[in-house]
Amino acid sequence: MFCDDDKDEDEDEVLAEFIAEAWRGRLLKLFPERKFIVEVIPPDPTGSVVSVGFKEVRQ
Repeated sequence: MFCDDDKDEDEDEVLAEFIAEAWRGRLLKLFPERKFIVEVIPPDPTGSVVSVGFKEVRQ
């Protein structure tokens, strides 16, 4: 997600958590009747860098 060699992985994860929290709030405000899961994805599953993803939970 963030390709700045001056930052370490821990800083990327903290920043990703802030971004995830912002998405949670924005999705709740825009779609209060819908449910979403917003998560920080560590670099291991992607083989790249930490990222933020979200999906809608359908019931």
